[in-house]
Amino acid sequence: MLAAVLYSVLWNVNYHLIQRLTYSTSWFNTDETILPFLTARVIEALIAIVIVTLLVGIVRRNAPPGEVVRDAVHAMLAIALLLMVQILVFYVLWNVVFEWYLPDFTLGFKYYLDVFQTTVFWPLTPLPLAAVLPLLALGVARIARLVRRGPSTAR
Repeated sequence: MLAAVLYSVLWNVNYHLIQRLTYSTSWFNTDETILPFLTARVIEALIAIVIVTLLVGIVRRNAPPGEVVRDAVHAMLAIALLLMVQILVFYVLWNVVFEWYLPDFTLGFKYYLDVFQTTVFWPLTPLPLAAVLPLLALGVARIARLVRRGPSTAR
C-alpha cells in the first residue's frame, strides 16, 4: 500500500505543484490540445510508476529474486486498485447515466485523468509495461545489492 500512496503523492505533486494544473476542462482551448495534454499526463504516470518500481527494487535488495518480483507486482496491483477506487467514487456519486443533471465537472475531469493513468500498465501495444516493471525491480535490486557490498567484495 505504501507504493500506491507514493505513486499518488508523486503524480499529484507533479500535477498540482510542479505543473500547476487543476481539474478543469479549461486546459483544452481546441480539440488539438486534448491529446497532447492527456499524453503528457500518461507519461508523467509512467515516470511515477517507474520511480516506485525502482524504490521497490532498492528497498527489497536483500530479498530473494522471487520476492522482489512479487513485491513489484503487488505494488502495481495496489496502484491499480487505488486508481480503480477513485474511478468508482465518481460512479457512486454521479451514476453511470446522466438523465436529468450534469455531473460535477471537476470530479468528471479527475475521473478521466484517473482512467488515462490506468493505461500506464500497457501504454502501447508492443510495450507491456506491467511485464517489464517487475524485471526492472529485479535488476535494480541486484545493482543495489552490488553497490551496497562495495567494489572490494564484488570479485
